[in-house]
Amino acid sequence: MLPKLFVLLLILLRIYFNDCDFFQAAGPPNFFYREFSNCAKGPTAIDFHFTARSLNITYQVLDGDLTTTIPMEDNLLVKNVVYISIEKRWIHLTNITCKFCQLLRNFLGPVRKIALTSIGLSEDTCPIPKGSYHARNVHADMRNSRIPAFPYGLMKVDTALHSVHTNEMKGCLESVLENRPLHETSK
Repeated sequence: MLPKLFVLLLILLRIYFNDCDFFQAAGPPNFFYREFSNCAKGPTAIDFHFTARSLNITYQVLDGDLTTTIPMEDNLLVKNVVYISIEKRWIHLTNITCKFCQLLRNFLGPVRKIALTSIGLSEDTCPIPKGSYHARNVHADMRNSRIPAFPYGLMKVDTALHSVHTNEMKGCLESVLENRPLHETSK
């Protein structure tokens, strides 16, 4: 418990004084995706495959494949565990848990339209019907999301989708991304 309190204190001091070398303050989500991997230990009902390609320092596109044998709806609980890299170690930052459709509406906001229309669905679709979906060259600019602020730096997000009723894991995705200050990507 004490190490987590110490990390939280460092984060708060960094945000207040904005002068620490190993942890930067928080700002709008300007995510630069590094890698994605399927973290499930075996076959699951929902299978993700994503790759990110950088076209230049400010513009990145995602390619993705999603195969789901079940509808993706509010009977799925999305559990996100966020870690931040400090001194080349992953330190637990926060947990974000919500129902699937709630995640699309409340966190993605306008980005939901880009995500859903790129796989051939209308922007208001939820639940997502079972099936196979493919998206290419999608520019997912999270600055247009409803995420108010996120710490700057390298982060890892473990996302697991669980059945609300049985807690059985239905899919799992690990992402490594960097939240960059806007001035670093506008050069």
